Amino acid sequence: MKKKMLRRFLMVALLLGALTCVLSTGALAADIVKSGSTGISLKWTLDSDGVLTFQGEGEIGPHGYGYSIAPWYSDRADIKSVIVPDGVTSIGASAFADCTALSNVSIADSVTNIGADVFSGCTSLTTISIPDSVNKIGDGVFKDCTGLNNVVIPASVTSIG
Repeated sequence: MKKKMLRRFLMVALLLGALTCVLSTGALAADIVKSGSTGISLKWTLDSDGVLTFQGEGEIGPHGYGYSIAPWYSDRADIKSVIVPDGVTSIGASAFADCTALSNVSIADSVTNIGADVFSGCTSLTTISIPDSVNKIGDGVFKDCTGLNNVVIPASVTSIG
């Protein structure tokens, strides 16, 4: 009888522990603070942790300097991380310019072109790795990136502005 009670107590304790883990994990998820679309079939979200994430296919941008301003530009000081997924083919001019808190960038292997001034003024960016798929990097991509100390540019890049 005591064994059965002990087993039930342990089972309830395990279930409560598992439920607590599930609920706390959900509570830690960042909220979407803004979202929209850019290009024909590309969507973006900015969450409360400062992560700007793209979904879909096509080109990001171009923005600024004679183009429309990036829809996330008003929140540029809050952007800490950018995730460019598979399906994105190009990052257009000034897409992430002046994102002063940007410190982490993930670029998928589907990207072949990084336009002019894409990371210009991203003063918190310290390191970036350009994927092997990229063959063209535009003018001023890292202009005024005062914290940048490590850039990995693959041999596939045939043109740097």
